[in-house]
Amino acid sequence: MNLTDTAFPSLAESPISETAVELREAAKKATQEQLYALPFNRFDPDNSAWWLLNSNERPAYRFGKIIVMKDHFVVEPSDRLIGLDIEKGVHGEVAATTFAIDHREAMVMDATWRWHELVRAFRTGRFEDQAATAESVAGRPLTVALIAGLQLSDKEHADHGSQDSDADVARFVCQAGQLTPIQGTRRQGRLDHLAKATSFAEIAAALPSIRDEEFVWVELVIGLRFGLTRDSGAAWSARDVWDRVCEPWRDWIGI
Repeated sequence: MNLTDTAFPSLAESPISETAVELREAAKKATQEQLYALPFNRFDPDNSAWWLLNSNERPAYRFGKIIVMKDHFVVEPSDRLIGLDIEKGVHGEVAATTFAIDHREAMVMDATWRWHELVRAFRTGRFEDQAATAESVAGRPLTVALIAGLQLSDKEHADHGSQDSDADVARFVCQAGQLTPIQGTRRQGRLDHLAKATSFAEIAAALPSIRDEEFVWVELVIGLRFGLTRDSGAAWSARDVWDRVCEPWRDWIGI
């Protein structure tokens, strides 16, 4: 199976920043909660991934977030992926020797990071149940991406570019809470041992075996892939997206 086997719904063609802000407003109307819409890269907001979360803390790595993204490692550049985003940071002793002092605190994973709860939910089957519910609400299979790359020091960023140039991506289609592997992106082979997983429990069991795990930043995205259209009548509204894609994950973002 590959990603083109699924018929994707459509969003109105617009800058990704506009999509994120409209989704924030739809969330407020649906939940009476005020979410913050934050670009990952504030210097290039129209091309950056955007997060929706219940905190304006920057960086927002430790939180569960709704993400709106057009990452070419995950979907085609002309598409969008909207869903839950949870990240794993690096170990404290790594940050102490690797990162510039102003980056250390944000990158070090401690007990407050949602990642720990995610791995427990993988192991117990709770996340599998939630994914099955999310698929049922969306009315379509979900796209899952597991992204792993090194978090580089300031000097290494300047010398080698961003984390993305180094990232491995394992991708799956999720149906009834179970995973079907599809073509990913292999650069360093860090995810080879879990790229054929068929359940979230298998992913949880394999995560500690990621090479150089203490250095590696891992990100899970699970959601719905959208194409873009200029036909407003064919596009899902922001409220449709919130209700059918984001609402099932609201406990992960704390609302």
